[in-house]
Amino acid sequence: MTSVLLSLVLFATTDQARNTVTIKSLTIAGPVAGGNLTHGRVEIESLGPVPQMGTVSVSLSTDNGIAVCPPAMPVDLRTKFVDFNVGTFPVNAPTDVTFTAKVGTSSKTAKLQVNPVKLAAITCAGNTVVPATPLKCTASLDGGPPQAITVALSTTLSVLSVPATVTINKGTDKSPFDAKAEPIAQSAPVQITGTYAGVSKSFAVTVLPVALDAISIAPDSTIPGSSPQGIPMLSITLTAPPPAAGLKVKLSSQVTASHGDSNPVTLPASVTLTHQTQKFSIEPRPVASETWVAINASSDFFNDIDKKSATLKVTPAPLHNVQAIPNNLAHLPLGGRAIQVFVALNGTAPDAGASVDIQYTGDTPIAGPNRVEIVKGTNYKQFSATVSPCSIKPTCTSFITARYLGGQKHATVTIDQ
Repeated sequence: MTSVLLSLVLFATTDQARNTVTIKSLTIAGPVAGGNLTHGRVEIESLGPVPQMGTVSVSLSTDNGIAVCPPAMPVDLRTKFVDFNVGTFPVNAPTDVTFTAKVGTSSKTAKLQVNPVKLAAITCAGNTVVPATPLKCTASLDGGPPQAITVALSTTLSVLSVPATVTINKGTDKSPFDAKAEPIAQSAPVQITGTYAGVSKSFAVTVLPVALDAISIAPDSTIPGSSPQGIPMLSITLTAPPPAAGLKVKLSSQVTASHGDSNPVTLPASVTLTHQTQKFSIEPRPVASETWVAINASSDFFNDIDKKSATLKVTPAPLHNVQAIPNNLAHLPLGGRAIQVFVALNGTAPDAGASVDIQYTGDTPIAGPNRVEIVKGTNYKQFSATVSPCSIKPTCTSFITARYLGGQKHATVTIDQ
């Protein structure tokens, strides 16, 4: 290694100062890792009378190029000391650098040990990690290396994996890497360790089990029994793929708003997810009035901390239609003729049944029940009505109107003389 000598001729404010000022001490803060800054201080003292104002210049030098400092520093004759910065370069082995401070014929030396960089820390962006979301970590040195160096990485449990090594390039003092967790059933503490040149540093993290991320219901409003396409599907999404044995998710439901209806939703106490996202059908019972139900889900390992909820609106089945068969009659006898009437819901009647009011209007009378009951679990009612003959004009028109839950439907019957 080539030795470099940095020196500067002493400049004194006056001949008197030059002859009476000496170097009292020279100190350099160290040791230091190559590539880092440190600092030094030079103090002077007087052997005789000196001017009370002004400066004296002290020359500074090093015996090699591993450390550099200013070639000279002015020292105030009143304070009698000056601080200065020292720069260092990366080294492959511990290296001593000798500094010399000189004023006139007086001089002092001090040594600084410049060491190779060592591993300073392993740090991560957080103290917890979940599967499928890598944790950002960093290996840091205490200075810049003279060339690229390799830090060996390891973990104390296989549920958390890191690269075997991470490279820190010349010109920088750190390098990032990812720590990736495997799906587990319960939380586990893990140490991430980096090792370089016999120095090891660790960082503690906790691998969290797979948790519930979100639930949703589509469609979020349903009429029980209306159509297979209207059956709500509960979608459960985890934060990551579950363990091989699956992840148990607890389910519950509760009515959040209604007009007196009981909970129409029955769910299993739990379901086991074998994929990150799975769907399950919800088939609520028919209701007599609009009912809002909260569907709750939580994983087994967080004591409901990861509880998620979604709301399902269950709507009573409205009237679908009224049909008269036949609906076109002619030449009726005086006693009239019986027809069949069908009143249908767009869904299933609730447990208490559906009471539908019936009204008959038009040119000629129709005799039938004023109310019919669609029994629970069914969606229509068939009944008989008697249509009277038309006598007031060549063609008569009559109507059968059904009313239920504020809605109405009607069927038209035409009667020719």
